[in-house]
Amino acid sequence: MLGASATLITKFGPPAIFEVFAAVTAVAAAIATFFFPSASISEDLVRDAAGFTRPVWFIITGIVLMSLVQAMIFSFLQPMGTDRGLSPVQIQSVLVTLGLVAMTPTLLAAFLQKRLPPMRVAMTGTLLQGAVAVLISCSSGFLPYAVGAVVFPFIMLFTHTFVFGHLARLDLTGRAVAATPAMLVGNMIGPLLGGTLVQTTGYLGLGSAAAAVDLIALCCFIAASQRATSAIQPLPQLNQ
Repeated sequence: MLGASATLITKFGPPAIFEVFAAVTAVAAAIATFFFPSASISEDLVRDAAGFTRPVWFIITGIVLMSLVQAMIFSFLQPMGTDRGLSPVQIQSVLVTLGLVAMTPTLLAAFLQKRLPPMRVAMTGTLLQGAVAVLISCSSGFLPYAVGAVVFPFIMLFTHTFVFGHLARLDLTGRAVAATPAMLVGNMIGPLLGGTLVQTTGYLGLGSAAAAVDLIALCCFIAASQRATSAIQPLPQLNQ
């Protein structure tokens, strides 16, 4: 997306980005229409289910906070590079590499889903996200900036794949996983909060705030892990 979109915009003008979005969305709609599995969940289970348990709420809060950090840092990825004197070619090369690397974490997560404990992945992911956020915000050279920028989205994509799989086992009604768009509210708040921090405290303050938010997310995942062990249930059978 990042590499191809930049090329198309240069060649056909800004409206080309909307055609790219439309094409990608059309492919996603076709896949969802013809290949999306249906879960055989009892109507009684959905009707009689109580509210979310504490572990579910802790996990949801952790996801919201991680998405907040993601948006805070990612929204200023290009301005940070520009302000540090990097050339447009250097920044574009980082974005293209980032786009290529971002295609791999969900596939890797699918391969490792039964080999790694999901809450351990979530806790490790928050620590890595905070550390990389500080690296991107505080580094002055091209190499730390480039490595941090490429790794940053990988962490979120890999982590939240495990987390949502865990949520599906904690809440068999599917309501928690269906609330994914609400959990990504951090993506909407992140740019505003990040911009305020950059204007008042600079990029150092942005990185420090991101690390602090990730520590709170870590506490949420730890709390969820301590309370969720006995609540995990097998997923319902999926029928294609």
